[in-house]
Amino acid sequence: MTGLGDQIKRARQSNGYTQAQLASKIGVSTNTIARWEHDIHSPSLSDFKKLSEVLEMDFESEKDSSNDTVTPMAMQLEDIRLELANAEKSKRKIVCAFIIVIVILLLLFFLFIMGMQRFDPQRSEQPVKVVYYDVEEGEI
Repeated sequence: MTGLGDQIKRARQSNGYTQAQLASKIGVSTNTIARWEHDIHSPSLSDFKKLSEVLEMDFESEKDSSNDTVTPMAMQLEDIRLELANAEKSKRKIVCAFIIVIVILLLLFFLFIMGMQRFDPQRSEQPVKVVYYDVEEGEI
């Protein structure tokens, strides 16, 4: 069995593309194509889809039909799928934590403002009663 990089290289060559041509069609750099072909890096899920469209290869159904074992490409696809799922979970956790922190900060700010209004020395809770006394001359 050949590795993913060899399969990408053979498919590229059989379609008559250079690495630069394939890179421009997929929207990645030429170095990225070289890294994929040398099994240094694996394509992302979206790049796999673009590769399958451009090179007319079905990366999704890579099984060895003789003994029904999974090929290295299928294992790499599964690893990528799991990495994406874990990244999505961690992104959700980060967003939830951020929302919780914002809500707590808003609550604290609201309580602070309410406290400032309650103890404001300029603001009087009770109305001021003004008393006028009529004092005539000589009564004091």
